[in-house]
Order: sequence, then structure tokens, then C-alpha cells
Amino acid sequence: MYNADTMVHEKDDTEALRRELRELRAEFDVTSSLVKKIHRHTVTATAMRFLWLGIIVGIPIIAYIFAGSFIESAANYLNQQIHNVLEVYIQQSTGR
Repeated sequence: MYNADTMVHEKDDTEALRRELRELRAEFDVTSSLVKKIHRHTVTATAMRFLWLGIIVGIPIIAYIFAGSFIESAANYLNQQIHNVLEVYIQQSTGR
């Protein structure tokens, strides 16, 4: 059974619950904003790690490929020069 006192207490309780809900919503907005910032920072940090890993691993691989290509070219050039010198020497020694 409701009387005037009960209705006043219910109104006070309702107002208190509304205030609490507003405070919780404000706190949730702050927390949500922080979570978004932390998530964004985590994603950025992970992307940077993969970028650095790619650079650290990629540079030696590319250098190895180019160095191998350069060494092979230099070896072919030296081989051709030695072949030419030996060809001239053989021609001179056989008298052709």
C-alpha cells in the first residue's frame, strides 16, 4: 500500500539511481576513450614491430641477392679475362 512517504522515498531512490547512472555513463565514456586510445597504440606498435622486422630481415636478404649477383658477374668477367690471356698465350706459344 502506497502512502505519501513511500512515494517520496521512491522518488528519491529513482533520482539517486538516475544520478548514479549518469555518473556511470560519464565514467564509461572516459574508460571507453582510454580503451580506444590503448587499442590504437597497440595496433600502431604491432605494425611498427612488423615494419622493423621486415626491414631488419629484408635488408640482408636483398644485400645477399645483390652481392651474389655482383660476385657472379665479377667472377664471369675475371674468367673471361683469364680465358683471353690464356688464348693469347697459347696462340703465341704455338705460333699461330
